[in-house]
Amino acid sequence: MHDPSDDELIRRADALYASACRTQRQLLATIAEVDRREAWIDSGARDAAHWVSIRFGISFWRALRWLAAAHALESLPRIAEAFERGELSIDKVVELTRFATPETESRLIRWAEGVAAGAIRE
Repeated sequence: MHDPSDDELIRRADALYASACRTQRQLLATIAEVDRREAWIDSGARDAAHWVSIRFGISFWRALRWLAAAHALESLPRIAEAFERGELSIDKVVELTRFATPETESRLIRWAEGVAAGAIRE
């Protein structure tokens, strides 16, 4: 069995991270569609964010943020693409989509790539 070099291991981690980001982007797109269709309505949840929270075992606060980001990404194609490529984490995307516009998103992506999600939140 081949023992990967450190560089191979790092490349594998990067590829897996990019794949996880693509999947998270698809999840957010699906959450937006669940909300739009009100597919959650017969689940016992009081609203879509509550459904996300109980369905995926995350805090209600985080579910609210994911739901808002899911809808915002529909009008922020550059951020959505950067997220899909693994250039931005879900935490950074959630923060950026609170205030980004189609006119500012390119500049904000460049800035966000070099700072922590907490800096974006501030």
